[in-house]
Amino acid sequence: MLIHVPLNQIDDNPFQRRRDYGDVESLAADIRARGLLQVPRGRMLYDGRPMSAEKLTKTIQVVNGWPGGESFRVQLAFGHRRLRACRHLDATVAGIAAAHYSSMPVYIESMSDDQMLDAVWSENQHRSDINAIEQAELLAEKLARARAEGGSQRTVADAWGIDRSTVANKIRLLDLPAEAQQALRERVLSERQAIALLPVVELESKLNGTAVSWGGPDTPWVPQPPADYIARVTANPTDETSDRIRDYTRRATERAGNPVGRDFAKFEAGEGPDIVQSACKGCPRRVDQTCLFPACYEARRGRYHTAVEAWAAAETGLPFSSEASHFSLSLDERRSAQADWESGNHDQLVAGISTGYSRWRPYTDDTFITPAALLEDWKAGVVIGRRTPTVAGVVIGRRTPTVAAGAAATAAEPADSRPAEVELKGWKALVDRGNRERTKRVQAAFFDALEPVATDETAMRVLLTLLDGSWMSRANDERRTPSEHEFAGQLLERAWKSARTWYNGSSNRDVMRGLLATAGLSPDIADPSDPALRLADIGRATLVDYEVRRDWVDEEFQHQRLRLVRDALAEFDAWPAVVSGNDELEQIAVRLRAAVAREESHIQW
Repeated sequence: MLIHVPLNQIDDNPFQRRRDYGDVESLAADIRARGLLQVPRGRMLYDGRPMSAEKLTKTIQVVNGWPGGESFRVQLAFGHRRLRACRHLDATVAGIAAAHYSSMPVYIESMSDDQMLDAVWSENQHRSDINAIEQAELLAEKLARARAEGGSQRTVADAWGIDRSTVANKIRLLDLPAEAQQALRERVLSERQAIALLPVVELESKLNGTAVSWGGPDTPWVPQPPADYIARVTANPTDETSDRIRDYTRRATERAGNPVGRDFAKFEAGEGPDIVQSACKGCPRRVDQTCLFPACYEARRGRYHTAVEAWAAAETGLPFSSEASHFSLSLDERRSAQADWESGNHDQLVAGISTGYSRWRPYTDDTFITPAALLEDWKAGVVIGRRTPTVAGVVIGRRTPTVAAGAAATAAEPADSRPAEVELKGWKALVDRGNRERTKRVQAAFFDALEPVATDETAMRVLLTLLDGSWMSRANDERRTPSEHEFAGQLLERAWKSARTWYNGSSNRDVMRGLLATAGLSPDIADPSDPALRLADIGRATLVDYEVRRDWVDEEFQHQRLRLVRDALAEFDAWPAVVSGNDELEQIAVRLRAAVAREESHIQW
């Protein structure tokens, strides 16, 4: 039914989320010149409640139009922009014509809340002046109503003729921080950028206060905290494309968490004070294949490795051994163990679990297995050895040492020459931290050296175009010139990935010092400036590496171990005043000397 309704008794659709109505004045001028070509639609309310079709018909028929009175009002289903244009005419047109614009024709019909919501979506879905957040709010309202009736995102998608993924992605925009939502409302931030930011928001939420060593202005190659990055993108959206946001997400996730492999994720770890839940599937602290809760990860990993040992014994039918001497790295022994395994002669064979370079692995052809690969497929870590390494009945792998005159056949080792397991674990953590700090010092030195070069914009553009043309192309597309700081940071980031800088333990120091020396920088930058810290760093890393290799029986490894501990001891002997009186350094020196004596007594000269 078409009736004229006073403007002051017309309200917007209660589900309308649109805030920008475009150029209302131009529409008002068009309505004044040509009339209202498309009549809005709405429903009538009495005392705030929608009227049924029967009551609506009787009311309008009785008065033959608008019934009047404050109890009656009209809510528009659609036509909100036309309402604003008519109000503009009512406020600006003078004289006799003014009375013509004090009301507006509206088609009145009985409509439910769901129909009113559908009308808003229908009115707005093809308009450019409704932003992504407003669309998301409409979809969230529709989904809430659908779920109340047992529906789902698919129900909304089918009702409004859109893809289910569109429903999901749009609604997720409401998870963005208020500042990012406002930037999206104002179209300063694009919807593509906003969708790319959602995993960053998820990462920030799932970290839930977990301590992470993030980067800053002085370490541009290290991702900054997610909250800071979101604020940066929101404040300067033109500086970051959606591709760069996704790249940040990948790097930040790797920085913040630990890899979760297939078998590790399925492993039922049981309960414990640090364990969030038994299996990784559906864990609130997991993002894709990364765990963001270190305490749970370490607790689960310890139980996983214990379980893997039992699985290896059960799978192979062999006793499990963790004794390094049972797994010789010699080629002859690998072939011998393989032949016995394949022939079924298992009497002297044992099973073990190992990462790194292979002894002999029955379930994979890979010669090198990383710790992450063991989490993905535990069988890849299974190795086969023997209790007494032999080839054709001859014991191999150990050479009978030739002992200098006056020396015992086997040098006696001090009782405290080997660190306790808990102490060694603590050293490993300190070595890892020292290696990270060393890497940061070396990166900072390279970055400082690059900054003067970065002032030559053309040279930087050439280098970065060759190294990563997509990064420079994005900068060109955005019509911006990167700063000297950005040039240097991007160049270092890409060069660092190609350098052989992934070594751990004592090798990390050698690699970093070698890089500095090759670049013409002082190798001493790699070490702490305090001699005591420097010696502790060298000693811990050497003893950790030595304990890993201590029981490897091949002669080549014996010589390697001897060089390793001799070189470290030479460093200590060069600083007697620093070592003297320092309990930790004196203890490390004792263990280094014992290791040197042990290796010298076992080597045939």
